[in-house]
Amino acid sequence: MNSPESLPGTLRSLGGYVDREKGRLLRVANYELLGPEIVYRVEFALPYGSQVENTLSKPALDEITNSLREQRK
Repeated sequence: MNSPESLPGTLRSLGGYVDREKGRLLRVANYELLGPEIVYRVEFALPYGSQVENTLSKPALDEITNSLREQRK
């Protein structure tokens, strides 16, 4: 199993977030916003055509990862 810190694990969690929002992924970026904390910017399109751009902190992504793991059990 991939660790949550791995690229595949990160992309799986971000994809799960977009799926939960019923969107189609357009773009993902990671960067350091304030200090060393990693922040992910996720852009996706919703079914009715609007585009959404959200930022997710590492702790928020960890919550999504844990939620996805619980769903698989």
